[in-house]
Amino acid sequence: MEEKHFRDDQTFMLIRFGSKDRLECLQKGCLYMKNLQYFIGLEKNNPTSSGGQGDKFEGQSVMYNPTIEIRDYYTKGLVYRGPVEVSATSFGYEKFPVFCMFMLDSRNLTDKKLEHGKLIKSYQFSKEQADRIANEFGEYALMFSDTDEFIRRVKSGLKISDVGQYTRGRVRYYRPNDFDYYKDICDNHLNAAYWKREDFAFQQEFRLLIHKEVPDHLQVNIGDISDISQLLKAKDLLNSQIDIAFDVWDGDDFHV
Repeated sequence: MEEKHFRDDQTFMLIRFGSKDRLECLQKGCLYMKNLQYFIGLEKNNPTSSGGQGDKFEGQSVMYNPTIEIRDYYTKGLVYRGPVEVSATSFGYEKFPVFCMFMLDSRNLTDKKLEHGKLIKSYQFSKEQADRIANEFGEYALMFSDTDEFIRRVKSGLKISDVGQYTRGRVRYYRPNDFDYYKDICDNHLNAAYWKREDFAFQQEFRLLIHKEVPDHLQVNIGDISDISQLLKAKDLLNSQIDIAFDVWDGDDFHV
């Protein structure tokens, strides 16, 4: 098995939103992953939706308002020239399964202060996140209290299941015709699976992508994770402030 890291992600906390029964199943060790085609179909079958779970351009390179020119091969004379609203290029990743989570990080940082030798960082969800996530992603949230241990158990489960190559990393969000977006995909076509439209930026997604085709979904046993996760009502979590305290040095002494 080969694992590749696209970026050096300083993950603070990962959260999975969904229905109570599915999150309880995850706590028991069932990592259930739909392929990208499923999410493509969600938006294609409901074209009026925007920014929800469905994304018709998952894993593809998208150009907005390009101009198409067709020229005679021998004379180079112009045969046709005209605009196109959207042009999408597939790299063949539609059948790759993916597991998506919310990544709570510096984008949610609202305050930090030093008290009694501890650095306390406060995090909150944005109003858009609080308003939309519970309604669009499920009434419950599974919060992983030990992200490193969760990732370790996922890796162990994938190894035992012999799924082959996979990648994991933070999703980035692009505006129409974003140069960094095109450059990143040109450097490695697989990076297209780690970019989404700016409409989805409130999701702050961190994902695991398996590099094998499946007809619909992949299910992997990662073992019970109830000791490193907590099931909460999504609205309770989304409307809360999360404080994390760290012991820090003041120059000579370490504060406990």
